[in-house]
Amino acid sequence: EIAVNRQMKGERKSLFLSGGMDSRVVAHYGSERDKRITAITFGNKNSMDVKFARSVADKLGLKHLLFEFDPEVFISNAHLTVQRTEGCANFMHFKSVQFHPEIKSCADYIITGIPGDMVFGSTVIQQNFGIVPLDVLMKHSLSRILEHSTGELKSLFHEDCFEQIYRDFESQFSKTFEGNPNTLASDIYDSWFLENRVRRFTLTGPSSDNYLFCVRTPFLDYDLFDLSLKIPITERCAEKIYLET
Repeated sequence: EIAVNRQMKGERKSLFLSGGMDSRVVAHYGSERDKRITAITFGNKNSMDVKFARSVADKLGLKHLLFEFDPEVFISNAHLTVQRTEGCANFMHFKSVQFHPEIKSCADYIITGIPGDMVFGSTVIQQNFGIVPLDVLMKHSLSRILEHSTGELKSLFHEDCFEQIYRDFESQFSKTFEGNPNTLASDIYDSWFLENRVRRFTLTGPSSDNYLFCVRTPFLDYDLFDLSLKIPITERCAEKIYLET
């Protein structure tokens, strides 16, 4: 609640409401502070996500806007993501780009619920509670973040260069675990994930147009983040304490 309230200053605020737990939490506390927030949802009007988000907005008394995806427009705007991020960001986090001019007409501030699940332990799994050899943990980590199999990746390269490229990639990847002070595999992986993966959420669709919007992420509040890391790992596992609370 405190973290959300800190981000509620200013007029013409909107909230990205997916219907998921993180955005619902932010919407709940945000609406208690200001009923003038506009809830914005992206998707197909017949999808469960959109129906659920609309229901949440209605219950909280918030104005709700739906921006429906047009696959053709979505694809044709792919180059905007590359231009804005110099190819350094995942396209999947920039689905809102095509709607920014319309969103600007009703909002100067955008509040999001990312990455609440990750901050509160969605990546913590019980199998990693023991002491696991670092090379095994790194292979496990790599397998979790790769969105394609090595076979699929290999098909994108010339046969004679893929093996070397992949070896170089694995070498660079292993360096991201260097200097980790933890002992338990769960702590090593959790701190690595927060350091190397969660930080990418500081650059998502709305933030690529900072001249249009000020983007606010309550779950990245320093005090809240610090609190989450002080929660025993067994309580953070699979978001246990977050879901129960």
